[in-house]
Amino acid sequence: MSNKKFLPLLIFLSAILLSIGWYEFIYQPVRREILNMELETRRLREVEREIFQLKTRHENLSAGKDVD
Repeated sequence: MSNKKFLPLLIFLSAILLSIGWYEFIYQPVRREILNMELETRRLREVEREIFQLKTRHENLSAGKDVD
């Protein structure tokens, strides 16, 4: 191959390899971490909602005992 064809091909292949490396080693791990954090946030909100419901029930039960 001549130098005129080799250099653009080398640059193109380097760009492809850098793109694949960025996707595999930077984008995918960060994306997985974001998804895991979203799942954890949903789980914690559900726990918070359950605690609020239990607290409300407890207050209702306590208020009912005071009336007796």
